[in-house]
Amino acid sequence: MREFTVFAGVCLALATSAAPFAAAQENQTPPAAANRPRGFTAKSAQTEIAAESRFLEIPSAAECRHFLNILTEDPHPAGSDANKVLAEFVKARFLQYGFEAELVPYEVLLNAPDPKKKIELTLLEPEKYEAKLAEAGVPWDKDSYTSAALGHFNGYSPGGDVTADVVYANYGLPEDYDKLEALGIDIRGKIVIVRYGNCFRGVKVREAELRRAAAVIIYSDPFDDGFAKGDVVPRGPWRPETAIQRGSVGYMFMQPGDPLTPGWASSKGARRIDQEAVTGAATNGGVIPGIPSIPISYADATPILKNLAGPNVPEGWQGSLPFAYHVGPGPSRVHLKMDIIWENKLIYNVIAKWKGTERPDEWVVLGNHRDAWVHGAVDPNSGTASMLECARALGKLKEAGLKPKRTIILASWDAEEYGLVGSTEWCEEIRDALEKKTMSIVAYINCDAGVAGPKFHAGGAPSLSRFVRECAGAVEDPRERRSILEVWSEQRKTKNPTAESYSGNDGELPRVGDLGSGSDYTAFQHHLGIPSIDVGFDGPYGVYHSVLDDFFWMEHFGDPDFTSHRALARYLGILLLRSSNCDLLPIHAEAQATAFTGFLNDFAKQNAAIFPANSDKAKALDEAKAAAARVGAVARTLEGEGERALEAADDKGLESTNARLLRFERELLSKDGLRGRPFYKHLYSAPGVHAGYAASTLPGLREAIAEGPTDDRRIIAELKRISEALTGAADTLEGKKAPAPPANK
Repeated sequence: MREFTVFAGVCLALATSAAPFAAAQENQTPPAAANRPRGFTAKSAQTEIAAESRFLEIPSAAECRHFLNILTEDPHPAGSDANKVLAEFVKARFLQYGFEAELVPYEVLLNAPDPKKKIELTLLEPEKYEAKLAEAGVPWDKDSYTSAALGHFNGYSPGGDVTADVVYANYGLPEDYDKLEALGIDIRGKIVIVRYGNCFRGVKVREAELRRAAAVIIYSDPFDDGFAKGDVVPRGPWRPETAIQRGSVGYMFMQPGDPLTPGWASSKGARRIDQEAVTGAATNGGVIPGIPSIPISYADATPILKNLAGPNVPEGWQGSLPFAYHVGPGPSRVHLKMDIIWENKLIYNVIAKWKGTERPDEWVVLGNHRDAWVHGAVDPNSGTASMLECARALGKLKEAGLKPKRTIILASWDAEEYGLVGSTEWCEEIRDALEKKTMSIVAYINCDAGVAGPKFHAGGAPSLSRFVRECAGAVEDPRERRSILEVWSEQRKTKNPTAESYSGNDGELPRVGDLGSGSDYTAFQHHLGIPSIDVGFDGPYGVYHSVLDDFFWMEHFGDPDFTSHRALARYLGILLLRSSNCDLLPIHAEAQATAFTGFLNDFAKQNAAIFPANSDKAKALDEAKAAAARVGAVARTLEGEGERALEAADDKGLESTNARLLRFERELLSKDGLRGRPFYKHLYSAPGVHAGYAASTLPGLREAIAEGPTDDRRIIAELKRISEALTGAADTLEGKKAPAPPANK
């Protein structure tokens, strides 16, 4: 195994000793400030450096491979017996590694095709073609021939029996429908066919439903993830002609979680609302589509698209199938028939705990979901395999006597694929404890599709971006004898010198992306105000949510030697060790102020006509910018105080600083949430209402301007909300608000 040690002067004996860590430090010289991780006193840095050095030597590519092989053996969607078996497996591993662990069940609404009835998609005119609706197996890949995979359906899609002419609407974005309208094409009562890409599939269905389409067909165009990108499976990593992308079409960008328990945990026996009350895009609180949708392959899409007439598609709408695309309507006429069963079913989160010794009620949480639409080698079980290997390595440190200061929580979420269900229900369950300050969460760390290749990526709250980069400097890149940070920085080193708009997050390179939605950090970051990060390794990945996202694909294309899995396990461990053991929390409040300031300046530049000089709107904008500047100034002062307390090993000073930093992000929540989306409370970012996955920064203000540029009252109200939140955050950092009592008292 190659050795990679970040901190000079750490002897190899510390990396291999089985002696208790406290004893191992007795004769060590405290590291100089420049050689110790940020946030640690000279004394505690000794223990941390030794723990990290030992930890980095433990994770094994072979163990990651072993875990992934077990996790991907059978299809295991949420609510299935196979997924319950894997929950027990994960729990057993956590217990084996010395953690406390339990299954936490919730009863939630799920849907699936009626196994007794066939899904039908038939082209009736101008020729007849019955869609195969089957994924072809691949030679040498036994898992691709499974008969246990769920059929062609979308999570939270209703069933239906629809016959109608077809209209092609590109990616199904609002601007695509605007172009159809400009061409004089009415989609009311039509079946819309759209291609995957550029937004969350649920957005595609909602936009069609709002325009009164009868149904939606979503297909995978080879332009986006098929042969236009390169060789397809089995010769390459891209999607072959019969592979489909399953997925949820629930409107989780409006509210994630169990649709029938909005705002409270779906514990067994909990109060539930009627399904009709949350069905339909036009329904207040509607999160379940009111029209059916179905995912299909480009093999099945070809006859439908090829037989469309009407105008040639607008520029940018042509895919990679070998004919000119037309928008219709007709003469392609399609019959869609689906019978869907809805049930309240038990799902199971696995929650493991390693209790902290000094501040046990301050938690650091690492989570990854376990359920998959089929085998889920990349999504999500590459993340699960890496998390289990991280847990195994932490267990070795626990055996050797390491005792974290804060509690480490490891979570294996269920039903993420339907709409972030397991993590959202857990967050709703712990919300009261957070609000009553009987416990607190320092940070949430998420890995989902953890490994699809060798290139590191990260998203997160601006306040944690510096921490993300610093920890990346402590771990070796999976392909090079340099740190992840060095390789990542080289890949992202160029910055557009002509860019006129703020780039987002903390503005530093390599850039950490802003968080939208699409994975389990959503409820933590956007609902609870817990600073969160999302990390993993990318690569060419064309089999997302298909039967081919399996162990064969990973072994041949994604990570053949499993070194990216090992690197992820190492990186997750460094994040956990530093955040659980640090003396000064890694929350960089000034970075959040920088992000607010950057986007507020953007709004002023890009919407000059909306903010005329000396107007009430311009004054409100200036007040928000001043509030952000105050947060930045106060944060710099507090950081200086924290650094001085570190150097002096001043426990009282550190406790005071940390108490304020712990509350900082939660001050940026709005009690009422975003307009029409009260679940989303964070005023810095949220999933875009027309994107679903991608982040919308300053979403309340952005949506106010987009939906009503002349609505002065709404724009001013959104700016005042930002100003008030930033003022509260600054007051918290200054200590003007009464700090919470120590969480462990």
